[in-house]
Amino acid sequence: MKLLFRLFGFISVVFLTQFSVFSQNRTIQGVVIDNLDHEPVPYVSILFNDSIQIGMTNLDGSFQIEVPYTVNSLLLGRAIGFEDTEIILCESCNYLEIILFQRPVYDFLSKKQVDKKRKKRFKKIGKIRKEAVKRGIFQSKTPCYKQVFIL
Repeated sequence: MKLLFRLFGFISVVFLTQFSVFSQNRTIQGVVIDNLDHEPVPYVSILFNDSIQIGMTNLDGSFQIEVPYTVNSLLLGRAIGFEDTEIILCESCNYLEIILFQRPVYDFLSKKQVDKKRKKRFKKIGKIRKEAVKRGIFQSKTPCYKQVFIL
């Protein structure tokens, strides 16, 4: 009987510890700007699992969201005139400074040609970030996340 109580107590502690670890959230703040004018982008939806909206940028392009520690990527999109972008988060990353690319119109080009032009623009993200830091819009020269090009 004594062994049964010890076993039950051990299982309860393990279960409650597991439950509390997985239910904790972290707060992520940030700002979203466009790639051309370095202006804030309002009303950008912030999603995880590509479908669950967990936040949106306000008029000055900033946001604050609560996400579970298990979430390691976010999708920013559904903003009129802008391309969607995926963000891969690091564990210690709690402030995001994100560059969203405007969606140009390419007439009379194949999808392959359009993707090539988009990829070329995306490769300039480091230069855009440096200019945003120089203007005082961003605080960090290097991001604490990885921004992924979406085909």
